[in-house]
Amino acid sequence: MRVHVSQTVELEDVPRHVIKMLEEGANLEHLCHDIVEVLQSDTTLYKIGFCVERIAELRNKLIELDFSLQDCSSILAGYVDVLKKEESTLAQEAPEVVEQVDDGDIIEDEDE
Repeated sequence: MRVHVSQTVELEDVPRHVIKMLEEGANLEHLCHDIVEVLQSDTTLYKIGFCVERIAELRNKLIELDFSLQDCSSILAGYVDVLKKEESTLAQEAPEVVEQVDDGDIIEDEDE
């Protein structure tokens, strides 16, 4: 049974948090490599049974990775929404500054 767990991180830490989640899930290559090495070196029944177990383990890890990727996607989508809202709020709060230049009011330096 899977349950949803919430976590609170600072807004600026969201990308680092997602990177950490992705790095934790990205270490599946070694499982594939182990299976290939065993099959290349030894095809005894015991070793093939080992490979079957490793493949089952790899499939379970892929399921976990899929859930983690979905979490990362949801986190980043929420992050983008917050950034857009902040940007919109800042744009609404910032006064529009219009600088008007009147070329007729040139002041000359009296020392010259």
